Amino acid sequence: MVLYSTQVTFTAIVNTGHYAYCILLSRAFMQFDMDGEHDVDQGWIKEVRDEKTGRGKILPRFQFRGWTGDDLRLFVSNEKESQVLANAIMEQVNKYNFDGLVIECGFPAFFQVFLLQLSKLLHEKNRQLIVVLPAIMTEDHKKYMTSDIFKEMSKYVDRFSLMTYDFSSHDPNGGPASPIEWIMDNIEHLTPDEKYRSKLLIGFNMYAMSYLPTRAPEPLVMKTVIEKLSDQPKQTLLDDELFEDDELETPLSEVLNWDSANQEAWFVDIDEEGIRQGTIWLPTIRSIKNRLRLAEDYEVGVALWEVGQGLDYYYDLF
Repeated sequence: MVLYSTQVTFTAIVNTGHYAYCILLSRAFMQFDMDGEHDVDQGWIKEVRDEKTGRGKILPRFQFRGWTGDDLRLFVSNEKESQVLANAIMEQVNKYNFDGLVIECGFPAFFQVFLLQLSKLLHEKNRQLIVVLPAIMTEDHKKYMTSDIFKEMSKYVDRFSLMTYDFSSHDPNGGPASPIEWIMDNIEHLTPDEKYRSKLLIGFNMYAMSYLPTRAPEPLVMKTVIEKLSDQPKQTLLDDELFEDDELETPLSEVLNWDSANQEAWFVDIDEEGIRQGTIWLPTIRSIKNRLRLAEDYEVGVALWEVGQGLDYYYDLF
């Protein structure tokens, strides 16, 4: 889900894992296969859409999958081929009366010809284009998406969904998913000119991550985390508003640690036999509230990844 506004009232743009399109490049020139159309559920769409208020819009996610480096280089250098793909995507938008789409194609600066073509088609039908932006992790990333590129693309892109989560997913030892100063650095790098910040959606993870050096990091839905927390040995570590008081039989303040620098909670996952299963970093009411305040201060919107992975009362904050 994407929620965007620079005001108190948010507009909901539904872009969940309920369905997504994968754009697969076929071997034949200017031919593309799309996987995901079979998941389109018109009944679900009708339930989500609020036609009276206009606050529920459906923008499915389109991803580039299975493309080699050579495929991408040929695609971005061929305006005719990019127009063919833009037309094919627009056919899906028209067929199912989507309100627009979210496109995920890596660093979008390399795809400006294609995105401009797609934007023209969408805007002719009063549809929206949201482009996914990888978060800035290194100095090289800053070269791929400068503030000047952001400013230029803002002329034809309605919103940018910035993936400010999974900060520590490359590290088996773990760490915060979305350090608050890292979010600020990304906003300030992309939009030093404040008038463009209304185009930006900062990403919030609604899931937790479990880390153990002997295995790859593992994402966890929050219902699973609640079950794990219920079984943890009691410690006196934190006293703050993290979850609803009645969520567990024992107070969570006896289990969770709070990283004040990064504004996230974590705990050590111990199984029934006393064996460490990992360190889990997770979103909480406190961490979400702090990031919402940041979004309001910077006058940016927010993008949630994703609704079904969090806890129901998280969404009372929005």
